[in-house]
Amino acid sequence: MNLPRRAHSTSRAFSSPCHVVVSILIMSFMIVAGGCAGPPPAAAQCTREQIRDVLEPASSGDAQVMVYCSLTIPINYRKPITKRLIVLGSPGSGVTINCNGATIDGSAVPELSQENSRKDMILITSRITGDAASPTWSRPTDVTVKNCKIIGSVRAGRAITDDLRDSSYAPGYTTRMRRIAPTRITFDNLTITARAHTPVFIGAGVTYTKLIRSELKGEAESVAVYLEAESSRNLIEGNYIHTVTPREVLAVDASDGNEIIDNRFSALSRGGIYLYRNCGEHGVVRYTTPSYNTIVNNVFYYNKYNPGLGSEKPSVYMGSRNGNRDYCGKDSGHPAGSGASDLDYAQHNVVMQNQIYKLPVGLMIKEGRATDSPNYIEYNTTVTTPIPRLAGCYVGTGYLKDFILNGESIEISGRRYTCHDGELAV
Repeated sequence: MNLPRRAHSTSRAFSSPCHVVVSILIMSFMIVAGGCAGPPPAAAQCTREQIRDVLEPASSGDAQVMVYCSLTIPINYRKPITKRLIVLGSPGSGVTINCNGATIDGSAVPELSQENSRKDMILITSRITGDAASPTWSRPTDVTVKNCKIIGSVRAGRAITDDLRDSSYAPGYTTRMRRIAPTRITFDNLTITARAHTPVFIGAGVTYTKLIRSELKGEAESVAVYLEAESSRNLIEGNYIHTVTPREVLAVDASDGNEIIDNRFSALSRGGIYLYRNCGEHGVVRYTTPSYNTIVNNVFYYNKYNPGLGSEKPSVYMGSRNGNRDYCGKDSGHPAGSGASDLDYAQHNVVMQNQIYKLPVGLMIKEGRATDSPNYIEYNTTVTTPIPRLAGCYVGTGYLKDFILNGESIEISGRRYTCHDGELAV
């Protein structure tokens, strides 16, 4: 993968909600994500019998397997794994799935091929028990999926659907979603070939989740990466994303505080990274706005795309919708969030040090309306070849706003912090 970097660090400032660094100063808002109790112990290793169950060919009556142990696929395993792998609820916490280069292929069994094109081959999600009036949620935390080749898609958490409507009208919806959704999930060194489904979906309320060192390709019916409403503080870093899509490549839908750093994007003729709020879809109120996101040191590669003025599909578009959907009125009348206003309010996003092939920065980095401001847009350049470098750091406290290059230091409130590849730490 031809990524815009010389080295890669998978350790980010917000890896733990309790890791106190300058990023906490950058965002004065905070979320309820996982508390400070620390990660659960690692799950026990799967037995031979459990591994054998995973490796047996899928059938219409045996199409998926629940994974509650750390699964290590044997090195040099050549056959495709055809079952869907599900990590469900808190019993899946601490699980690691290490494919050791093996392939999980949703198309390898003809009778399941069509079904698997729209089902996730790896799903990490919460479990609900009890009745509708008093449900109890169990969520997985600290799950890692690594070294896999996947024909299909992966997902952490759930999409926004009709059944969330009533909950979204009750106080505390955002906090509630973040408490019940998966947190601290890592997708590392994956190669995902999309077939129809969005290859990587970060679901509603999901926090502190990473997609790192991976390649996304193939063709999808929607975007390549989706950050769902009320999700927060997730990391997209060091990836090569070139999935062919009918719309933008990466959607930030009412999701805040995310970092999108050191990626290479292509297949961009329908747009790059779009930030918006999908007001009213399914009648569910969105409270979070696509704000306080950091988009730094990415390469946006264009080959044949030559837009005319007014017809461009931007590399980064803050406020791409602002009520421009026919379902936006379905939550109208509610006194807060998207019920009170259909606008995106894509504000306080940092878009810096990005490289755009051939096309002018002023055309390809765009804000929607005056309400999609302020954002911090600097140091972006038009290039013909990528500039290898590590990401700089944006510093934003109450009175200080600055951008320092990798390796540089800055003093804040009497303490000195150094930038290393987008991470500012003591």
